[in-house]
Amino acid sequence: MNIVVRSREKYCVCRPDTSWDRENRDIYAQEAVEGYEYTPVLFVRICKAGKCISEKFASRYYDAFNFGVLLSGRLQGCRGDGLVSECLDHSSILPFPLYNPVVLENPDKHFKIQLNGKYVYSYDGGDTAMVQRAIAEVSALVSLRIGDIVAIELQERCGLCSRSEERISLRGEFLGNEIFSTGIIF
Repeated sequence: MNIVVRSREKYCVCRPDTSWDRENRDIYAQEAVEGYEYTPVLFVRICKAGKCISEKFASRYYDAFNFGVLLSGRLQGCRGDGLVSECLDHSSILPFPLYNPVVLENPDKHFKIQLNGKYVYSYDGGDTAMVQRAIAEVSALVSLRIGDIVAIELQERCGLCSRSEERISLRGEFLGNEIFSTGIIF
């Protein structure tokens, strides 16, 4: 199972399945991590294998969606922009259960992220056309298999926390329901 990410810059990155946090557990930062950055995502589950999928037929290749967050670790001892790791364990917060794709067309859908109880991100966009375009773009480069996840970045990567903070709380809600709640502990 792969997590295929279509970035805001329209490139494709694959995260390993070990990066997937399925159980809403707290994240204990490794010694080499000096901080985290985050990117909110809309993700879909692939239900049919394919390669070079046409945007016109992409709706046949996914059966459910949700919103989540991808974390990237800033590593210690790096100069300049530093080194950022996209594949740390439990750094892909992609919650279940998933929603039927018809919900994407609901005009009242709102995805929000809270950091330590304060809202830091809000999104009420996203539609099936955006998902189908992303599936077509990534499947031109990567074969998609049943069970893979295609995640679409909704904004540029932003700073989330640093080692100077001992613990932070990260919470996401969609349609007024909590979809994930996790802590990052240094």
